[in-house]
Amino acid sequence: MLRVDSKKLHECCGCTACVVSCPFGAIKMMPNEMGFKYPLIDNDLCTNCGKCFRDCQFIPSYKNFNDFKEPLVYAGRLKDEQKLSQSQSGGAFAAIAETILAQGGIVYGASYLKDFRVSHCKIINRDALNVIKGSKYVQSNLDGIFLDVINELKNDRLVLFSGLPCQIVNLRKQTERIKTGKLITVDLLCHGVGAPSIWEDYLSYLESKYSSSLQKVNMRDKLLGWEGAIETYIFNNKKKIITESYLYLYYSHLIHRESCFNCHYTNLKRVGDISLGDFWHWEKTSHQEFRDNKGISLIFINSSVGKSIFDKASEHLEVVPSNTKECMQDVLRKCVQPNVKRQNFLEDYKKKGFKYVAYKYGDVSYIYKTKIFIAKLLSRIKNKL
Repeated sequence: MLRVDSKKLHECCGCTACVVSCPFGAIKMMPNEMGFKYPLIDNDLCTNCGKCFRDCQFIPSYKNFNDFKEPLVYAGRLKDEQKLSQSQSGGAFAAIAETILAQGGIVYGASYLKDFRVSHCKIINRDALNVIKGSKYVQSNLDGIFLDVINELKNDRLVLFSGLPCQIVNLRKQTERIKTGKLITVDLLCHGVGAPSIWEDYLSYLESKYSSSLQKVNMRDKLLGWEGAIETYIFNNKKKIITESYLYLYYSHLIHRESCFNCHYTNLKRVGDISLGDFWHWEKTSHQEFRDNKGISLIFINSSVGKSIFDKASEHLEVVPSNTKECMQDVLRKCVQPNVKRQNFLEDYKKKGFKYVAYKYGDVSYIYKTKIFIAKLLSRIKNKL
C-alpha cells in the first residue's frame, strides 16, 4: 500500500492530518532545512495499511464538504473604526470569531509565540483574540492542533478553525465522522506559506543588527494605509523600524513551500464554510462604499453553516453584496510560480546562511538600494519631461 512518505515534496502541504489519521501512532512531522515539516514514518510501528495516503486531501480531487454550489460573495468591514484600524484587512474574521466566542465556543488560529515563531493556538475568550489576528506569511506549526480540535468536538464544544485551504480540507476529512455539526471553518485566500527557518533567521538578523530583542512584530501594518501595508518591528530599546525585507523574499517567490507551487485550491471551489481575503481592485467595481484605503474584506459564504454564523456576525460589519466576477484575483485563478533563481537561493541558504541570501537575493544590499534609487530618479526625470 502507498504511504504518505511516498509523496514528493510538492505533494505534501505539511498539514499534520496523516499524524492524526494513523491508527498506530507511526507518523511524526520533522522539519527540513527551511523549517517546513514533512511526515516521518516509524517502520517498526507502521503496518502499511495505507490509511494516511488515502485520507490525504492535498489532491486535485479533494472532497467538497460544502452544500452551496456557488459562494455568496460580499465585501465587508468592521463598523468599529478603532478595531478596523487594528485589523489588517476589513476585520471580518474578528467579527466572526467574536460571534463564536460569545456563544461559548473556541477559536483556533495562527499566533506568534513569545519568540515570534508562528504556531496555531486555541482561544477561549475575547481578551485573547488579538493574538490570532493579523497576517502571518509563515507556515504555522500545527503539531497537536488537529487532535485538540477533535477532542473539543467530541466534548460537544462549538469550534471555529481558521487556516489555509490545505489545512481546512484535511481537518474536515479527519473530523467528518464527528456528527455534532459544531465545527465551523474559515479558509483564507492564500498566496502560499513562507519558510519558518527563513523567518526565524530574519528575526535573529534584526535583533543582532539593532542590538535589542524584539517586542512587537506586525507583518502587515496599515501605517501607510491598507493598500500600502508594510512590516514594522518594535524593539525593547524602543526603536521602531519600517521595512519590507521579509516580504520582499516572500513576494519574490523564493521562500515558499514546494506544495504552494502545486496548490489545488486556487479556485472558487472553496473548502471552508467561509472564505476570507482582501477585496483587491474594489476601486474597479461600480460600488462607491469603502473607497478610503482603510481595508476591505472579501467574504465568501460557502455553506448553510457558514451563512448562519455570518448572519450573526454581520451586526458588527458593514456589508455590501458582490459577485465572483467583481472579486476575481490571482489567488482564485492560479497558484504561485517559483522564482527562476529559487534553486540557487535554496542551495546558497543551506551552504552560506540567511545573511548571505538576504544580501544576494533580498533588498538589504547596497546594490539593490542603488538600483531602486536610480529607478526612482529616472522616474522623476521622465515625469518632468
